[in-house]
Amino acid sequence: MLSPINPDQDRTDREQLSQVATAVKEMAGQVRSIKILAIVYVVATISISVGTTALTMSGFFMKHIREELDATRSSDDSSPGASASSSAGDASASGDDDLLSAGDSIPAIKLQDADSRVWTNSDWEGKLVLLNFWATWCAPCRREMPYFDEAQKKYAESGFTVIAISVDRKGWEVVRPYLAELQPSFPVLLADENTRKSFGTIKSLPTTFFVHRNGRVHARHVGSLSKTHLENHIQSLLSKDPLRKPPSHTT
Repeated sequence: MLSPINPDQDRTDREQLSQVATAVKEMAGQVRSIKILAIVYVVATISISVGTTALTMSGFFMKHIREELDATRSSDDSSPGASASSSAGDASASGDDDLLSAGDSIPAIKLQDADSRVWTNSDWEGKLVLLNFWATWCAPCRREMPYFDEAQKKYAESGFTVIAISVDRKGWEVVRPYLAELQPSFPVLLADENTRKSFGTIKSLPTTFFVHRNGRVHARHVGSLSKTHLENHIQSLLSKDPLRKPPSHTT
């Protein structure tokens, strides 16, 4: 025989069931919240990582963009007929105030080339010299190199030579592959800290010095050189050369 249902007990059971259902719903809501928080955390972490990477890359590219702008702010934008000797003034205007300038003597140099041969000032003593500071990462520097190669071949018989000094911090690791591609007809040396300091503060690349046979600076040029500007500089240097033979006149 079935026992009669106690109304009070039935009410209590229903309340307990209701509380359990409510608790289950709350737990389910908490689980959903945890899942949402986990998703938000993952998305935020990815966003921060991507943002940091983007910021780092942006800084990297901005650094090199500034270097490129510094390197190209020279007289490349001036008229092709500009005087070559005016570059000394351009260099001072760009803030390179302690750089060697016209009339200064080239400091002692003792640097190695890719074959470990040591070069010193005596190797180009008595010659007209184009002394160029450059780096493999510098686009204007690379653009000039074929022009220098042409000038080396064209004016070698006049006692002219190009000396290129790389300031790449990674050294021959990055310079050798570039030289293998370029195959220059002039010496390419690797700068040391002493050389960097002895020429003054080189803030922009490329920086080029045109030097008389007596080892004194004729002119300096901060920034890239077009073929026209390079030719102007060389002709200006040759015009002051006491050993230059006057052009022959035929009757």
